[in-house]
Amino acid sequence: MEDSESSGEGHSVPLIWTDRDEQPVMFANQILAQHVNEEFLLSFGQVSPPAILGTDEERQDALARVEFVPVKTVARIGMPAQRMREFVAVMQQSLEQYERESEGKAS
Repeated sequence: MEDSESSGEGHSVPLIWTDRDEQPVMFANQILAQHVNEEFLLSFGQVSPPAILGTDEERQDALARVEFVPVKTVARIGMPAQRMREFVAVMQQSLEQYERESEGKAS
């Protein structure tokens, strides 16, 4: 997907992602969204369930002692409301494409 930015005088300049493949891919299975006025803050995190081992009784005891499961923050992204709307639209398009392709493979 290519973007373009208008200079305000009717001239568009392409935006090209030059270092995208140089950045690490961070796995996230938790998302927290917050907003204050017109600003959104998205926090992406990773959680792994605690290892609960032993007999049934030992597992029950260990589980009863778990007070919380920590979420490790892997990224925090802030954006204005308009960019959030664009983000949601891009995510929706991507999900719809994934589902179309998945349905095609299942057939």
